[in-house]
Amino acid sequence: AAPDGQAVCLSPGTYAGPAIVHRSLTLWGPRAAVIQSSGEGTTIDVQADRVALLRFTVHGSGDRFDRNDGAIHVHGSDVRVEGVRIEAALFGLTAEQSHRVVFRHNEITGDPRQHLGLRGDAIRVWETTDSLIEENLVTYGRDILIWYSSACHVVNNTVSDSRYGTHFMYSRDAVVRGNRYRRNIVGVFVMYSRGMRLEHNLVLDSSEEGMGIGVKDSDDLITADNLILRNTTGVYVDASPASPEDANVFARNLFAL
Repeated sequence: AAPDGQAVCLSPGTYAGPAIVHRSLTLWGPRAAVIQSSGEGTTIDVQADRVALLRFTVHGSGDRFDRNDGAIHVHGSDVRVEGVRIEAALFGLTAEQSHRVVFRHNEITGDPRQHLGLRGDAIRVWETTDSLIEENLVTYGRDILIWYSSACHVVNNTVSDSRYGTHFMYSRDAVVRGNRYRRNIVGVFVMYSRGMRLEHNLVLDSSEEGMGIGVKDSDDLITADNLILRNTTGVYVDASPASPEDANVFARNLFAL
């Protein structure tokens, strides 16, 4: 019943999902306020612009990959999800066909008992523009996946014990800066993309079958001032740049151990 622009403040306790947010409002609660999945579908579905989800916990989701069942799904503009804890969900945060979405300071924990390929993506962004993924803590997820998107900033996140720390496909003009990637299969992989900047990241302990940074069929890439340490393969480059008139630049990176 809350009108547009209002805030709904949750007390500690458990609230039965799923929830559909179809107005511009703020949903706020302490970490002890838990929105609990029914076991089917997505737990919070945002279908409006100018929505803020702040600080509470989302527990669980459905288990269908074909429907991208997850904790929070965003389809709107100027939506913020900040300080939320997500646990036991198939997919964590998903934004589709959206603009200026902010995912900041969230904690997303997957299931370490599941094989990497059977975990959902911790963060998935599809056909969005001007998104910000900042200061999130991701453990035991699958990927942070950005595809068919432009001007996405991935900044100061920590991703560990996952598959791809950050994976771009068919995207352009992204910035990946100040992230810490530890014990993933791959730190950052850029595929079929253009205009990327990878700067001041730490990529550490990628597994034996993986790599620190991978580049495939991508152009106009700047990889600079990164620490790429204790990875079996530091950088893997395949058919890049794809166009002879373009260039990819690697500068001032440290490859060691």
